[in-house]
Amino acid sequence: MSVIGWLGGAWSEWQIHDSDVRAVRAADGMIAYARRCGTGTEELPTVFVVLRSDAHHLADEVGVDFR
Repeated sequence: MSVIGWLGGAWSEWQIHDSDVRAVRAADGMIAYARRCGTGTEELPTVFVVLRSDAHHLADEVGVDFR
């Protein structure tokens, strides 16, 4: 199912394009991250959790308030 299918609702053409483009960029980054940290064979929700956890560690290291 497309990202738009997940979100539902009425979207203008530019919003659909923008959302799809952003989702593809995020997916590209998620795939690269999963390969780099060895979670490439895990389910997507697991990769999201690991990425978010690592983002928190990065934020702590560089002094960014990440909530």
